[in-house]
Amino acid sequence: MKNKSAFNLVNLYIMEYYLFFIPYISDILIEYYLIMEYYIDFVYTLLYKEYHLY
Repeated sequence: MKNKSAFNLVNLYIMEYYLFFIPYISDILIEYYLIMEYYIDFVYTLLYKEYHLY
């Protein structure tokens, strides 16, 4: 019984930790996606200018 209660406490702590950090993780993912989108656009424009694909 003691082990189960300790496990539940740890589970609760982990859940609170993840719920607290979900906004930060989503902000980081959104910023990473925007940076990658900009980088991909940049590479595509370089390729288009290089090979005159447009």
